[in-house]
This record gives sequence, C-alpha cells and structure tokens, in this order.
Amino acid sequence: MNLIFLFIGLVLLIFGAEIIIRGSVSLGKKLKVSLFAIGVVIVAGGTSLPELASSINAVITNHADVAVGAVIGSNIANLILVMAATSFLIPISNINQNQINQAWINIGLAIILIIMSYLILPFNYLFGILSICLLFIIMFMQVKQGSLDVSEVQEKGDYSLFISIIFILGGIILLIYGSDLFVESAINIANQLNIPEAIIGVSLVAFGTSLPE
Repeated sequence: MNLIFLFIGLVLLIFGAEIIIRGSVSLGKKLKVSLFAIGVVIVAGGTSLPELASSINAVITNHADVAVGAVIGSNIANLILVMAATSFLIPISNINQNQINQAWINIGLAIILIIMSYLILPFNYLFGILSICLLFIIMFMQVKQGSLDVSEVQEKGDYSLFISIIFILGGIILLIYGSDLFVESAINIANQLNIPEAIIGVSLVAFGTSLPE
C-alpha cells in the first residue's frame, strides 16, 4: 500500500511543479517581468521543485537523513540515470566547451559542499544563504554566457491572471500534499524493511524525484 501512496505522491509532485511553472511564466508575462528573469527561475528551479518540496518536508518532520540522502542521491541519479538513459537512446557525440565548463562547475560545487559541511559550517541558515547566493551567481553567469537558453519561456502558454494565480496556488497545494505523502510513504517503507532513512533518501526518494529531469 505504501508503494501506491509513494507513486501517488510522486505524481502530485510532478504535476504540481508543472502547473506552478506554467502559472508563474504566465503571471510573469502579465506583470511585464523580463524573459531573462523568468527563464532563470524556470531553468534553475523547474524540475527541482519535487526534490525541494520533499526535502523541506523531510526536514520539517524531523527526517533530515532523508533530505540529505535525497540531495546526494539526486546528483548520482542525474549523472547516471539521466545521462545513461539519454546516451543509450541517442548517443551524445558532440561535447562543447560550455558543457565541459558546466561539468567543472559541478565538480567544484561538490568539493565546496564537502568543505562547507565538514570544515566550515553545519547545515544552518548561513549555509542556506551562501548556497542560494552561489546559485544565483552561477545561473547569471550561465545565462550571460549563453549556456542556458531562456527562449523556451516564449513557448509557454499564456493564461488569464485568475487562471495563472489558480495554477500557482493549486501547484503549491499539490507540492505540499504530494511531498507529505511521498516522504511519509518512503519512511514507512524504510521502517518496514529495517533500512536506514538515509539509504531510502539516496535511492528511492532521490531517483523518484529525479524522474522529471
């Protein structure tokens, strides 16, 4: 039964993230927000909303091991699952300099995370502020260099102001409820199988929330 609830929670997370993106883009256009600003938000956070929601829910419910495991596992899933699947279907033969630079950025971020975790800071509000600032700096540099294409924003549908707000609010509700259902089901599965919560975070939670990517 927990597997069914886990799947339902994942579907709610994915669908909630999608309608939040659509509503936010449409609202941004209505408010005359620049495509640059909207594009950065979409590229930076669009497919990561399920991971973000489930991790926040895990921390709030005192299951931090699930959140930390999900972060580590998501990086593994993105490198192995996403890259392997796309390479298997359509071999990637042309690697440009921008992609190489992004790979080095990922390696650098992993090293910074290790240093900040073990030598400088615990996972507190200061760690969060520094990480968010670093995120915006990297995203700004990537867009300015042309590594990230924000033109896809123009392809998103336009909705009325009322519908846009409904999409955003409805998406938030789905993310909250979906993350609660997803995390609770994952923890129940861990308890039933006597598996540490960190392992469930690295595997089940991480790979599940990486499916949108």
